[in-house]
Amino acid sequence: MGTKGKYQVRGGWWKFVYMEEGVPAGIGSVVKDGAKEAARYTLDGKRMATPQRGLNIIRMTDGSSKKVVVK
Repeated sequence: MGTKGKYQVRGGWWKFVYMEEGVPAGIGSVVKDGAKEAARYTLDGKRMATPQRGLNIIRMTDGSSKKVVVK
């Protein structure tokens, strides 16, 4: 709160058409309809053909990604 003017005159922020000040409420998760799994990776960035035990990083067709634990 109270910093909107500072953002509006700096860097690329002036390009934003609408800016509103407020107290952040946080976002639990974002769900996009119709997104499907595009690729699956290990923690070190290697692509997996199939799900593997442990943490899998999944890239979705809409550009988002998610982490899934496979037991």
